[in-house]
Amino acid sequence: MTSAASRAATLARIVRVFAGFDLAVTGCLAVPVFAHGLIGLIFAGDAALDLGSLRMEFHPLHWLFVNLAGVLGVLWAVARLRTPTPELALLDVGGRL
Repeated sequence: MTSAASRAATLARIVRVFAGFDLAVTGCLAVPVFAHGLIGLIFAGDAALDLGSLRMEFHPLHWLFVNLAGVLGVLWAVARLRTPTPELALLDVGGRL
């Protein structure tokens, strides 16, 4: 295997690992029952660390946007799992910045 092919395979593996992690987290946000649990866990972690954040009550519109963000995250993660190209990796990094 050439050095360029080896680098490409390593990059594809890295992209897939991060996409898999994103899929697990955003997949929870996409499903309403799991989204309630994950948001509750985030609030519990905040309280356990005594960060002092205000705990807000989520209304149905808030949950709609949580679930919508989860669905979009799942679609993006699946795109990166199916096609782990350097271009998608750069777009992902740019979006996170």
